[in-house]
Amino acid sequence: MTTQELRIGNFLHYAGTNYVAKVDLIHGRNHFDCRDESGSFTPNGSYSPIPLTEQWLLDFTEDGEPLCFEKWNDNAWEFYTTTGDFTVNPERIKYVHLFQNWFRFTSGTELTFKTEG
Repeated sequence: MTTQELRIGNFLHYAGTNYVAKVDLIHGRNHFDCRDESGSFTPNGSYSPIPLTEQWLLDFTEDGEPLCFEKWNDNAWEFYTTTGDFTVNPERIKYVHLFQNWFRFTSGTELTFKTEG
């Protein structure tokens, strides 16, 4: 995982755990810092991408509303957004941060996590 595929606000795991961190700062090509679930700043941490699962999709919201999607099969998920309908192949977008980036690029909307309010 490189800083080129990250945006501020992307979710990651602390490496080797299920604790969620959120990208807060990106410093050049090789360094980024995150905040943990309590908001504490964690510089120079070791992070790993979060596999994109159906549960993660259920926990995302768009403009405060649950993300509306339909799983057609293992190769196609249809998303119904405020700006249109989009299909994604989960084999091509395997991680939460990549899905966040794709969704923002495709719909123009930033996804939030239910616990963020």
